[in-house]
Formats: sequence, structure tokens, C-alpha cells
Amino acid sequence: MKKNSLSKIIAKRIVEVAIVFLIIGIGIGYFIINNIEKDVYKSVKINLVKMVKERVSGKQTAGITNAVSISENSVLKEALRTNNRAIAIQAINGISSGMKNGTPFKNIKVHI
Repeated sequence: MKKNSLSKIIAKRIVEVAIVFLIIGIGIGYFIINNIEKDVYKSVKINLVKMVKERVSGKQTAGITNAVSISENSVLKEALRTNNRAIAIQAINGISSGMKNGTPFKNIKVHI
């Protein structure tokens, strides 16, 4: 039986320790990358939800404002009282063109 020299034993132990540290390093790296990925997804989700809520709120505010301005139109009120569809359509067309020119909403549709 051949005896291993001291340098071979030390080299073998160094390789074993290096392999253990490499495995530990890979595990820690995987854990860190996984946490970063989850944080990025969570951050993007929060930002997207916030953006959607702001847009919905903006459209809702614009819709309510438009509804109030339409409801205060005296020509339209009179057309509805007298059931005169032609005058109501003219009044709505005037309001629609004003909204198209004065707001970023270009496809305004009013239903009465």
C-alpha cells in the first residue's frame, strides 16, 4: 500500500473545501437572485396598479364633469321636456364637438 504524501493530502483537502464553498456560494447567489426577482415583480405590480387607478380616476372625474355640464345645458333640458329629438341631437353635437376640441377625449359618445 502506497502512502500519500503530505502535499497530496493538503491539496485534496483544499479542493474539498473549495467545492464546499462553491456550493454554498451558488446557494446564496440563487437565494439573493430569487429575492431580487420577487422584489422587482412586487414593485412593478404596485406601480401598475397605481397607474391604472390614476387613469380610472381621471376618466371617472372627466365623465362626471361632462355629465354635470350636459345636465346644465338649458337647450338640452328643453328638448327633453318637449321630447324634441332633433333639438337634443343638435345640442349634443355642439357639446360633443366642444369636448373633442377642448379635451383629450376625441371619441365622445353621449347617450340619453
